[in-house]
Amino acid sequence: MDIRLLTPPDRDWVRRKIIETWGAETVVVHETVYHPAELPGFIAEIDGEIVGLLTYAIQGEACEIVTLNSWRESVGVGTALIAAVHVNAIERNRRLKPEIPLTGMDGIPIRDEIELEMVLNGKPDD
Repeated sequence: MDIRLLTPPDRDWVRRKIIETWGAETVVVHETVYHPAELPGFIAEIDGEIVGLLTYAIQGEACEIVTLNSWRESVGVGTALIAAVHVNAIERNRRLKPEIPLTGMDGIPIRDEIELEMVLNGKPDD
């Protein structure tokens, strides 16, 4: 399974999938209206097929998972999507390297870190 960042070309697909799955292009969590297609997120793929989606919103020190969908059961899609996010990790890294910019391309804040794993020996460590 591959976990990758949600990218601008994915936005239309996310909008359609959110409408199909959640009944509208908005999601309400804790009395806050979100547009998941406009949020940062991750996509899970198996053999090029999209099998999962996670979108999230950062508010201060908190990371709110807005949507979490798995379209393939019993293979750990949801777990893999959640495990990839290290909230505010870049802020901690700036203590060691202050020159890390606050924003990246298109003014997107640089705050979080994702962890991806590639198995080299054919099986993951236990």
